[in-house]
Amino acid sequence: MKLEITPIKLPIIKKGDNLPKIIKKHLKNPNKNDIITVSQTIISKAEGRTINLKQINPTEEAIQIAEKTNKKPEICQLILNESKIIALGENYIITNKNGLICANAQIDQSNAGTNKATLPPENPQETARKIHKTTRLPTIITDSIGRPFRKGAVGTAIAQSGIKPLSSYINHKDLYNQRMKTTTQCIADELASAANLVMGESNQQTPIAQIKGFKHHGKPIETQINRQKNKQIFKPKKPYTKQKDKDKQNQNNSKEEEKQW
Repeated sequence: MKLEITPIKLPIIKKGDNLPKIIKKHLKNPNKNDIITVSQTIISKAEGRTINLKQINPTEEAIQIAEKTNKKPEICQLILNESKIIALGENYIITNKNGLICANAQIDQSNAGTNKATLPPENPQETARKIHKTTRLPTIITDSIGRPFRKGAVGTAIAQSGIKPLSSYINHKDLYNQRMKTTTQCIADELASAANLVMGESNQQTPIAQIKGFKHHGKPIETQINRQKNKQIFKPKKPYTKQKDKDKQNQNNSKEEEKQW
């Protein structure tokens, strides 16, 4: 198999732009077997999800989190508004955003403008469907996500339409004629990561990529890639709790101690 991945330059996306039509217009000799990858940032911009940080009034909780994590209180407030905080520490906040475990609730200050940040798309899966319907090409929405035990971020699929995102090798035979028992390949993530190499992370202005040559098999299905909560492997040892919850717990502990005395 030989892949060809082409970054595609787009105009600066603004609130209200018809993103599916803009993407279709800029594709290079599209073929029905091509796959499109789309950065979530331009979806957020088209949805008007760019926020002026000067208009954010941080709560006391956001200010406390900012002191612990060396982040702006305004960013911490947006994170609180957008997600559930799982854990935090110096220079990091780990969040659960619609089942996706990631840093900072996918809130991004790059390519947003001075004193601005972009919130993640409202419904990336629905946007993937719209782009797929307009272009008639399989579509993967991507974001750069850090990994807990590795340095650097990698392109990851946060939604897809028109493609089977997982490929199972269970019961296939290996080189030594042994049947494989567990291997499932996440096609959507691997394509997102490969495309991210050419899409770039800074001022390239190429937020989409066109993949040619990938032979995708199986019926397209919009299945959930994230593990279900009861099947997640890694969990924080000391999950984050709000200061109010801590104070309430301390009060309860004090009452119990008084009863004992």
